[in-house]
Amino acid sequence: MRIKDIVDLGLALWKANKPVTLLLLGKPGTGKTSCARTLSALMTEERRNSNSEAPAALCRIQDLTSSCPEDINGLPWRGPDGLTHYAPQEWFGEFCRPGAYGVLCLDDLTQAASAVQVATRPLALERRSQASKLSDGVIIMVTGNRREDKSNATTLPAHFRNSVIIIEVETDVEEWCIWAGSQPDVDPVVPAFLRWKPGQLALPPNAADAHGALAPPRQWAQLGRVYQIVKARGHQVDVTHGLVGEGPGTEFLAFARLRDSLVEPRQVLRDPKGSVPNPKATLDTPDKMVAMCTSLAEHTVSILRDGGKDAKKE
Repeated sequence: MRIKDIVDLGLALWKANKPVTLLLLGKPGTGKTSCARTLSALMTEERRNSNSEAPAALCRIQDLTSSCPEDINGLPWRGPDGLTHYAPQEWFGEFCRPGAYGVLCLDDLTQAASAVQVATRPLALERRSQASKLSDGVIIMVTGNRREDKSNATTLPAHFRNSVIIIEVETDVEEWCIWAGSQPDVDPVVPAFLRWKPGQLALPPNAADAHGALAPPRQWAQLGRVYQIVKARGHQVDVTHGLVGEGPGTEFLAFARLRDSLVEPRQVLRDPKGSVPNPKATLDTPDKMVAMCTSLAEHTVSILRDGGKDAKKE
């Protein structure tokens, strides 16, 4: 299932007051955790449509690989009755308050220590930790990698898998490129390259280079955020290879150089015939055609998004 479809499903279940646990499984860096942030933002928007003063939805990304069991169970203490009670962590108490709503993301469960997995099971299955119970307005998302992803993931027990909605997260190039285009800090050359080479967006773990660098969507987004900075300093080769690996990085840099060698898109939009008098000679290979078309489209979108009234009219 694509990221957008997962978020839409979570919102629909929340609006129908169906508190569930979604188990999202997929390759590392494919945006599983970002589903929680996106869903909580949509929850806030939905709630404030009917009440402008409604509080924002809660969103907690609990990294289970760096958690201890007491982070989930709470800390034991002896009450005045002489019995042992458990004090929940402050963040967990917020999710248990009457009327609380939002998303609790239990991140990387399949890579967590076995003791943490055991502590997490009552929370994911019964929506409680010791005597503290989650509000009905809270959606639980559990994320993890699969064993075939070669990321040191374990197989969750059958009684856990049979009590949650298991969703395989799919990587969709077009969906990711649309998202990247909506981010003001991601250089458009990255989604342009991935539209040309869609197979590079989510390579399998065995495609990592000698240094272990791989190219999941998370790394491509990071490259888009720093590319112009490192390019200005002449470090684009080292940084690109360090982020997405030597193979994909070399292809990306060749594509970026190709785009830089073409006529500036603003000139083409202003005077197509004058700036490209002989298209068959200037755009004589498919990669040049792709580079020019994507750069024209991205430049047009930036004008429509950021330009003034006169620029949009033009």
